[in-house]
Amino acid sequence: MKLDTFFREAFLKRLEKLGFEEEEAKFMVLGSGFARLTSPEYALMKGKEFLEHCEIRGGCGQAFTDEPQECVLKLEEVGLLNLDKPANRALFFSALNALMSLQGEIEGAVHCVKAEADRCGELMAEEILRNYGNVKVVHVGYQPGHIKALTRRLSRVYVTDMNPENIGKERFGVKIFDASHNERLIQEADLALITGSSLINGTLFQLLEYCEKHGTPYLIYGVSAIGAAKLAGLKVFCPFTHKTLRETF
Repeated sequence: MKLDTFFREAFLKRLEKLGFEEEEAKFMVLGSGFARLTSPEYALMKGKEFLEHCEIRGGCGQAFTDEPQECVLKLEEVGLLNLDKPANRALFFSALNALMSLQGEIEGAVHCVKAEADRCGELMAEEILRNYGNVKVVHVGYQPGHIKALTRRLSRVYVTDMNPENIGKERFGVKIFDASHNERLIQEADLALITGSSLINGTLFQLLEYCEKHGTPYLIYGVSAIGAAKLAGLKVFCPFTHKTLRETF
């Protein structure tokens, strides 16, 4: 079974169980004004990415996207979206997150705000040292709070990104490689840290295949993949999620 089919069927089964086929999902676009992160280097603060925010009966879920949309759709329509399109994947997985949060299947899928993103990096470094030791890591996706903390605490950190503005630059003493280096660096690393946004751009499961091929453990970070990871039994690190927008103010 294709993974998209797996997630679609899981979504539609929940709608049928709850009788939510005709229920509306409300989508809105959130950016820097919502997040108020501490560094202008975050993609949200640069306006390069946005959060697709979905609300279903007060349940909230989000997913990163560079093709944001504001709309209202019936949940049955969401479940039938063409998931080959990244913009539709952002709608679908933000709605899946909202639905699973509403049901209590996940703790929450609203992005962290203010200094929480920096603190996330500190907790990530502590988690790695506690569970893996001072290992070589590859961080797929440039997140400045993570990279700052990891380079302070770990002896070797590799970073890759898909944003041309970041590729080739040096940040916190490490060079940012483009995504063509992902497999090589996953092979060289002892642990792969993979952005949940890769679920939306369609690269997550290729990255996980690299990890399996080379025997490299992984952690997925970020709100985009929280619901999907729960369904697929994947490991996620995202310590500062919120249930609602109200919690972020």
